[in-house]
Amino acid sequence: MTTDVSALQNLLSHLVGQLLHGCGEKSCQEPLCDTGRRNATPDNRPVRKYTPRSARAIALALVGGPSPREHICPHYSLDATTHERREATEGPQDPSSFEQQLCDTSVIRNLCDRTTPMLIELDRLTVIKQSLEPLLIHIKLSDDAPSSFVSNERAITLLCGAVRACLDSLPTVPIPQYTFADKWIRKGSAFPTANVTILTAESRNVWLSILDGFEHGQSLMSCIVEAIAMRTDLEVRLVRVKRYMGMSSKTPPEREFLPRLMERLELPSTAVVQLVVWLKRTFMLHWNGKPSIPRRSAAGGAMVFLQSTTQLARTRGPPLAVGLSRLPAVANNISAVDMAESWIALRVELRKLDEAGWKAVEAGNERQGSPDVLADVDNAPNLHILDSGLIKDHERVLYFRTTNYLKMQRAYSNTANAIELRRQLRAQIGETRGQIKYNEEHYLLLNLSRTNTLRDAYDQLWHRRSAELFRPLRVRLGEVEVMEVGQDLGGVQIEAFNLIWTEALAEENGLFTTDSDTVLSYFRVGSLQPLHHFEMLGVLFGLAVHNGIILPVSFPAVFYKLLLGKESIDGGHLGPADLADGWPGQYGSLIQFSDDPDATDWAEFQFGMEANGVRLYAREPAIYDDTPDEPVNGVRSYAREPAMYDDTSDPVILEVMHASSAETGAEVLVDSLSWPGFKFKEGDRATVVPVVAATKERYLTAYVEWIVVNSVVPQLKAFRHGFYRIIDQHSLSIISSTPETLKSALEGSTRLDVDDLRKCTKYTNYYPNSSYIVDFWDVVKNWPEKKQRQLLQYVTAVERVPLGGCRYLTFEITRAWDPNLLPESSTCFGMLKLPQYDTKEILDEKLTLALEFGLEGFGNA
Repeated sequence: MTTDVSALQNLLSHLVGQLLHGCGEKSCQEPLCDTGRRNATPDNRPVRKYTPRSARAIALALVGGPSPREHICPHYSLDATTHERREATEGPQDPSSFEQQLCDTSVIRNLCDRTTPMLIELDRLTVIKQSLEPLLIHIKLSDDAPSSFVSNERAITLLCGAVRACLDSLPTVPIPQYTFADKWIRKGSAFPTANVTILTAESRNVWLSILDGFEHGQSLMSCIVEAIAMRTDLEVRLVRVKRYMGMSSKTPPEREFLPRLMERLELPSTAVVQLVVWLKRTFMLHWNGKPSIPRRSAAGGAMVFLQSTTQLARTRGPPLAVGLSRLPAVANNISAVDMAESWIALRVELRKLDEAGWKAVEAGNERQGSPDVLADVDNAPNLHILDSGLIKDHERVLYFRTTNYLKMQRAYSNTANAIELRRQLRAQIGETRGQIKYNEEHYLLLNLSRTNTLRDAYDQLWHRRSAELFRPLRVRLGEVEVMEVGQDLGGVQIEAFNLIWTEALAEENGLFTTDSDTVLSYFRVGSLQPLHHFEMLGVLFGLAVHNGIILPVSFPAVFYKLLLGKESIDGGHLGPADLADGWPGQYGSLIQFSDDPDATDWAEFQFGMEANGVRLYAREPAIYDDTPDEPVNGVRSYAREPAMYDDTSDPVILEVMHASSAETGAEVLVDSLSWPGFKFKEGDRATVVPVVAATKERYLTAYVEWIVVNSVVPQLKAFRHGFYRIIDQHSLSIISSTPETLKSALEGSTRLDVDDLRKCTKYTNYYPNSSYIVDFWDVVKNWPEKKQRQLLQYVTAVERVPLGGCRYLTFEITRAWDPNLLPESSTCFGMLKLPQYDTKEILDEKLTLALEFGLEGFGNA
């Protein structure tokens, strides 16, 4: 394709002419016109005459600037005949000046002469880039859609062609060559740095060819990601407005445009690698280094496109997933506090936007309210770097905990402000009253006994106001009568939560049940415990998360999937794989059912459960939801908090087809059943629908939903309600990219790497390389894994290792000077007080005794 450059030639010719010859107008003041320069120069001062070469250089610089027509002399005319066009001599040329050599070439000479016709052959990628220009138009919802608007289908077609053209411009080399080029991008730069080592001349040539390919197509790739940013931003705004107007679709926009684009691309594995590496580079090239990223920017588009592409890579198997999981070090220059503060500020902006939208709709004044809402939505908050997959999981945990810390700090500051205000107004407000006392408590203080830890926690949290729960937690644990009271500096609250959850998970308490094979716990089907107990357990779960405590629990991954929000609990997003870890027997049966073409001969849409001596079969219940909407490309809405849960709160209706005694098989009257959160009614057995081939997939989903949701839905909802009193979904989304990630972040790992712990250990009055410390670690490393974890718990009160490893633990070995004593620990400070024993064998024996007798209680902690 060729393009006419006559307009450019006219502009350059005009600028060169006015620089060389001037306009001859006495009133001219243009400094880039020869006449204007002379008019502004005193008569006694000489004026340098430009050579044609220097005039062409200046004209090219002006044309390449932001406002090339700003310096045109209005008095100069290319067609004027009053001024003689005399070619001045070029003058001597500096052979070392690239600029002079360039301006002397015939191409530049012809380009600056409008009398020479020129047609320029456009590069294929440039032509494709021009075709994407309609996609770069920012469309405001408050304005009418432009006539040039491109449909999603057409946009996908254009972008697919553009992406393929970019990838076709890259050299065809093995995947490892691209992963090698990816190394310097992972260091946080869009360009190679000096410390990149090229092993051989051959690898250097291949690597340089990859870089050349990136450079050649970078302009088009930047245009592609900006177009994607524009389109996804438009969809997000449309979904938000629909939600305000009560027309919200359950299909988030990221399941519309981007997935359809990825499906249409049909990229082979090599192309996926090329695209991921290139998108990383593009993001680093356009990112401003701040946590907040403009939605309609090239960096924002590269971020969302990279997320979809890396997800595609993970579906292609371990080789691609492992190689591409190493992301750029984008957060190296952002402090944890800045990251958390910007995340909290984003939530505030989103809340204000939602409140304004709902307020306009509730007012019922659509004619006046809607334009304001549309204008607000058009100025929606930016994306955030934490919305991307560019932050490693263990870094996300740090930012999540920092966010919670800032909330604690704000709650603590509110208390200090209340105290200061009362001090200043003491005469007016009189004596301390209940409200004042509540306002002036700096901490959430719990006094818990060892014998009734869970009950004490219930009793002391039940009457607390929501604002109190965000304050820093302090725990006093022990029996006052025997003077065993631990003052909490961190380790005590960890031990308290260990006791609370040990009691909560005990089978005799009827709250949860633990599978003996998988050792995973889940809600007990048909639990007779009041629903407010489950709500308080949710509060305790949230308190532990809020205060950065690794929980001593083991739930299946689907528990965290359901904890995340409504898209899972509403159904349609669960499948047999969700039973794999917690219910392996049922999972195997469903796989057999799925593979057996004759399995539908006996299956029906009714589901059984056994609890409290009764076996019953029922239909799926109709489930209500109380959870905030899930994020849509970083945009969230927030539901109002429902009332406190109790035994009469919105019972789930179960239509029972048959109920019988689990022991005798005798029929049980449905009306006699009474379980918290459920209301039973007798159903018509004749209306049960059999499973046929067309409904087989639906049956598999319904069966999974029955096991993990419908059979325990009152308890699950009460627990989630309590949890969300402490942890909001906006903050939780930092660490909830997948249910497995959330599980790892909240539960930690039961696997302890002794070498990792050794690297992170600090010493007082010992040296890390001394023979005695070497012996200590040899002893510990030869212990069985269970005993190693006992040592960790003995010193830190933590049973598990946080996500990211032992560097997030405090483990210190300090010297105790009496070798006749056993080692002691101070869990408050993560400290092991270790005497120096004569032999390695004595050290092993003394440590073992300390673990045997010191894992419960405080001792000298």
